[in-house]
Amino acid sequence: VFDVYEKFKEALGYVKAGNGPFFLEAKTYRIKGHFVGDPEMYRTKEEVNKIYKENNPITRFESKVLNNNLMTEGELEEIRSKVESEIKEAAEFAHNSEFPDPSEIFDDLYV
Repeated sequence: VFDVYEKFKEALGYVKAGNGPFFLEAKTYRIKGHFVGDPEMYRTKEEVNKIYKENNPITRFESKVLNNNLMTEGELEEIRSKVESEIKEAAEFAHNSEFPDPSEIFDDLYV
């Protein structure tokens, strides 16, 4: 998390200085399949669980900020609670919203 923050900060400075575009490759591991119902025949559940337990960026971040006294458990819990609330609010909004008109299917596409 800290490395990504620093690299994007560098990229933003580079672009804002008028140096043109900046390409930043961020490699990660996708824990879920490509789509709901993806049978994920290309990897084992053991592989996914191992990566999730040993290389989860969220738990690594939490450990780092706690071990270095950058945040307290209470501050982390406040963030978790806020995120959970935002997700719940967004889901409720989506469930209570009207379906878009079928004529809008290609709106906001870039290509």
